[in-house]
Amino acid sequence: MKKKILILGLLIILNIILIGCQIDLTKPTLDSTTTTNITTTTQNTTTTTTQTTTTHTSTTTTTEQQKEYDSIADVKNGPVGYSYKVRATVVGTTQTGVLIYDGADFIYVYLGSTPTISVYDYVEVNGKTSIYAGAVQFTTNTTITKLSTGTTINFIPIELYGKEIDQYTNQFKVGDYIKLTGNIEVSSTYINLQMANTSVTSTLLSNTLNLNVYNNKEVEIEGFVLYVTGIATKYLNVLVTKVTEKISNFDYLPLTILSINDLHGYIEQDSNGKSGLSNMAYLINEIRDANSLNDVVLIANGDMFQGTAISNLKQGLSVINAMNLMGFDMMGIGNHEFDWGIETILQYFDNNLENGEANFPLINSNIYERGTNQLLTVENGNVFDSIIINREGINIGIMSYIGDVYSSIQYDKVENYYFDLNFRTSIKNLGKKLKNQGADIIILNLHDYDDYIYDNLAFITDDNGEYLLDAIIAGHTHSYVKHPFKRVGDYLPVIQAAFYGRAMGKITLKIDMDTKEVTESNLDIVYASDAGTNYDPEIEALIREYQEELQLDEALVYAGETVGKREDLYQWIGSVLLKSVDADIAISNTGGVRSTGNIINNKPVTIKHVFEVYPFDNDIYIITAKYRDIKSFLRNNNIFYSTKDGVTFKDNEYYRIAVISYVYYWDNLKNVRSSNDIKTDLILLHLLIEDLEMKGKNAETFKPIANPYASIEVKYQ
Repeated sequence: MKKKILILGLLIILNIILIGCQIDLTKPTLDSTTTTNITTTTQNTTTTTTQTTTTHTSTTTTTEQQKEYDSIADVKNGPVGYSYKVRATVVGTTQTGVLIYDGADFIYVYLGSTPTISVYDYVEVNGKTSIYAGAVQFTTNTTITKLSTGTTINFIPIELYGKEIDQYTNQFKVGDYIKLTGNIEVSSTYINLQMANTSVTSTLLSNTLNLNVYNNKEVEIEGFVLYVTGIATKYLNVLVTKVTEKISNFDYLPLTILSINDLHGYIEQDSNGKSGLSNMAYLINEIRDANSLNDVVLIANGDMFQGTAISNLKQGLSVINAMNLMGFDMMGIGNHEFDWGIETILQYFDNNLENGEANFPLINSNIYERGTNQLLTVENGNVFDSIIINREGINIGIMSYIGDVYSSIQYDKVENYYFDLNFRTSIKNLGKKLKNQGADIIILNLHDYDDYIYDNLAFITDDNGEYLLDAIIAGHTHSYVKHPFKRVGDYLPVIQAAFYGRAMGKITLKIDMDTKEVTESNLDIVYASDAGTNYDPEIEALIREYQEELQLDEALVYAGETVGKREDLYQWIGSVLLKSVDADIAISNTGGVRSTGNIINNKPVTIKHVFEVYPFDNDIYIITAKYRDIKSFLRNNNIFYSTKDGVTFKDNEYYRIAVISYVYYWDNLKNVRSSNDIKTDLILLHLLIEDLEMKGKNAETFKPIANPYASIEVKYQ
């Protein structure tokens, strides 16, 4: 009997031992209070892990046992779309899923709904995988079961700033634990972190933190990288675990407002490697890096694209991509944004990456569609009536208006739109909206310049009787303006910085961090030439790619004389216009001839030079009219014209008149226009290029002063 009891006891002990061998000692238990410190890494950073690892050995029978569950590494390296089982610890939750960690790797579990489990729960995940934004993740219909309350894990973040963030997005790993600093912007759809000196935006995700309370505030966040989306603008999606508002430790913010107006596509350096957009970017970088503060705002006033071959041939996309790299905060609309049809520019703000996209918003405060009486915008796009951006805890509201510049836009390009020119009322109402949204200061960007307008607008007040506007950015007139308007108790700074990228405006506002009021302002003009041959290499590399693609330096013909002034080209342009449609009179506007094109004797004339002379895509119209009805118009100082050799003009006889489309719609031709007029498919710019090509093929030289004849054949009879 004792022997039986002894045997039974031995069997019980053996059974207990066997059961114990099946327990996974690495799994956190309900009583676990272990703390693990882990440093996540990028590709060039050493990984440091401090944790206890227990190795288990199981007995192998004649039939091979299948492992109970997979490692995350197995899942990520295995076939996509298969079913997997993983056990791991939840390290973060979003409103649609969880991030889990098995001690060696991370994977996101997309549930499609709010998870019911919590951070540090030890869970079992069963489901199939898919790929999202290039990262393997568990997809919907995945089951997730809590096994226990798990281990607290402390992750040490990698701090990323500026251009480091751009580089990081090309080599990120899911689960990298990072620290970022920037300003939170809350929309109806997303919560984004806007960071200084980077083209990347961070989209913030969390199921446990209320990030909305940090809207328009500067914060420091820590969290896990989930994935990177976007092409034109990259979005670094981060599961936030910690957010800290940055409290300024200085009394005054030296806010710098930089502005570029009327760039007109002039992004290339000159022959000495100077005065290009990359040189200007170098100066902007210097200003941004002058201190550790995020205290610079960069504004594009308008008229940014039309005017050069490198811009026109890409319909402005080359300029957009350069502006993306420069970190513009917004852009306004000028009259020349209508030249190709405003829809051409709007496509860069429609969130459709296939047609190119700006990573900054387009602000339109007063352009309306006639059919709807609604502000011109893009549905679900990046076009707004105003914007608020944050710099070091100061909320900066920006509105952007176009002035009374109808006459500078071809009629048929703007006939479906109207501008609200009741500036005082509109600005007051929009300013009130911005103040209610938390704006501390307000900047007006206006594509126009007129002393009366500014004298009037300078004194607009808010509901508290305080001056509404703190700075005005001007444009359109291609002037150097550095004008402090005297008001009671202060000055309103107004600036405009020439044209063609020759300079940028610089307004510095000294802002009291307690009252958030401007206490002092200064104005300056910064010249691109100040950079010398220094430039931003990333932007210059982009520009040179476009130059190579478009082959802009190939000679069409060689010049036989030097063009000293714009007027020297009128006769040649008129001859080409006249001959192209076999007209008796050819009419164009003086303002359409923008420069001499830097045409120099014995030097090649390229397509680049032609665009500098005449960048506009004006169609040619043919009018038949009596000479008496047209002759007074020919005395207009804003036009030049040519006549066919051998034609005698008599008042009561009809003549064939060629007119460019911009001039065709002028009011003082309304009595001459008729339904019988012919709109050809000919574009004067293209004809000028063709004429020079023919001269080059005929081994002729280009002498627009001495011999301004046209080489092209008649194109329309």
